[in-house]
Amino acid sequence: MKLKFILTLIGVAISFIVAAQPPCNLTITTVPSPATICNGASIVLTANSATATGYTWSPAGTLNSATDQVVTATPPSTTTYTCTPVGCTGAPVTVVVTVLPSPNASFTHNPASPCGSVPINFTNTSTGAGLTYSWNFGDPGSGASNNSTATNPVHTFSTATGGGTQNFTVTLTATGANGCQDVFTQVITVSQIPSATLGGTGATIYNGLPYFKVCTSSPTSFLFTNTSTTTASNTNYVINWGDASANFTAASWVSTNHTYAVGQYTITYTVTGANGCVTVATYYVFVGSNPSVGIGNPGNTDICAPNTLTFPITGAAGNTPGTTYTVTFNDGSAPVNFVQPPPASVSHTFTVTSCGVTSSNGTTSFPNSFSASIIASNPCGTSAGAIVPIYVSTIPNASVSVSPNPICVGSSSCMTNNSTGAGDIASGVCTITSPCVWFISPATGWTLTSGSMGNTFGQNGDPSVWLAGTDVICANFTIVGTYTIKIITGGHCGVDSTTTTLCVVPPPVPNFTINPNAGCAPITVATTNTTTAAVCDILSYWWDVTPSTGWTFASGTNTSTAPSFNFTVAGTYTISMSVTAVCGTYTITHTVVIQSPPVVSVNPLTGACGSVTVNPT
Repeated sequence: MKLKFILTLIGVAISFIVAAQPPCNLTITTVPSPATICNGASIVLTANSATATGYTWSPAGTLNSATDQVVTATPPSTTTYTCTPVGCTGAPVTVVVTVLPSPNASFTHNPASPCGSVPINFTNTSTGAGLTYSWNFGDPGSGASNNSTATNPVHTFSTATGGGTQNFTVTLTATGANGCQDVFTQVITVSQIPSATLGGTGATIYNGLPYFKVCTSSPTSFLFTNTSTTTASNTNYVINWGDASANFTAASWVSTNHTYAVGQYTITYTVTGANGCVTVATYYVFVGSNPSVGIGNPGNTDICAPNTLTFPITGAAGNTPGTTYTVTFNDGSAPVNFVQPPPASVSHTFTVTSCGVTSSNGTTSFPNSFSASIIASNPCGTSAGAIVPIYVSTIPNASVSVSPNPICVGSSSCMTNNSTGAGDIASGVCTITSPCVWFISPATGWTLTSGSMGNTFGQNGDPSVWLAGTDVICANFTIVGTYTIKIITGGHCGVDSTTTTLCVVPPPVPNFTINPNAGCAPITVATTNTTTAAVCDILSYWWDVTPSTGWTFASGTNTSTAPSFNFTVAGTYTISMSVTAVCGTYTITHTVVIQSPPVVSVNPLTGACGSVTVNPT
């Protein structure tokens, strides 16, 4: 009995302990969040519970720990992870880690082991959906060409200078449509190329190119020096002087002389290294004087667009070959370029007004004008010439708007000058608004209520004698009809005009018929709309029936031109049609009587035998 009592107490204690465990309130957070990663990536899972004393994770095979509060998962595919808390009461919690497919980046190249001067073709062999590419050739000395986004780029490792080999780590990053990436790297061994730097008399950079220059008008001897940084491994040098003389060839050299006549020449310098790699460099030689140039005034440089002017090019005949010319018109057009010898003249068509443009001859500014300038340039200097001012005026494009249109007789409408393109220059002063004159035809049936129409005094082609009207005029129209609105505008270059029409309408006369206008329910009643109105009037309709019950539309709606109605209940109905037009809203009604068939009944008769009198009611 005592033992049984003790066991009972132990059981009660155990039950008490179990019942006393706190709730877990377990949650799982992930980094990144949401729990989506690319194939091959990892995700951090964190169990969050203030009462748990431990955790058990599963499946454990892709986790760095199965019992820590914070674990790292690297699943090969989408996986559901379960966390079971210890030391508290609560169900296990799961989290689904979604694994997105990653691309597989790879490439090949050809040739396999080239000289640095040979372009290498890269063939992209990556796989995946919707891929984009980013290449880094590991060749920072190549500048912008060190990177590419092409699928199959071409790159030359020309920075590999020397007599041996040089390794470059090429990296391809492939990015899929889902944002997942894969990186592939490959080391490419390149045979270094010899240095083909050349020094000499008057070395300079002109237009981004290496030049040797002497500014003289006589043949000149140039001293050229071997400034290659790889002379120890160079085995052969060839200089093509570019003047049809014999090439210079040597296994090694320090300096040499060559005489050039006046002109421009192209030197091709070829250096071969001990490894068989070859570098070809291009240099330029210039013998001559600084250029001279001028641009002639064609006369009549106050013109109306569109117009073409021809400008003589002067003083360029004796310039040295290799001299370049740039002709610029500051009207927004592209420059025109020539090389020696330039043409005798250059023509240009001016199509826009010079209003708002200021040009200068270097000492004086000329508002509202264009200029024509020429620059001659060679390694020995620059010369320039300019023609300024060039005044260009334009004819405005006539345009007019009328509002409102159409209008009801007895109402007013306003006409607005919307003409564009005006740019009239007189004595250097620009007028961007041109005078306008109004005409309304017929001349009767209206009265001007605001503004001024102006007057051409019969000289429609000579705006200088016009009395200009205002840009907006308004008139009241008292006679129904179609009116022609004309505007004429212009300047000293000419005039332009345009017309539009205004429709003045009377009130509409609303009317309709119904068929049938009476009958027994159920019945369909059709309407015929006989409203009369001006052709240019803008009409809309609204149909209604009172009372509002006992009928439906058989066809059409409230806004139809001529709907039909289905009447199902006897009664007297009023059909109304409201016509809304420019002049207002007008309503007309018709009545339709709908009847129902008679209902016949006889009072009950009592049966009888033999002779009987019957009195039905």
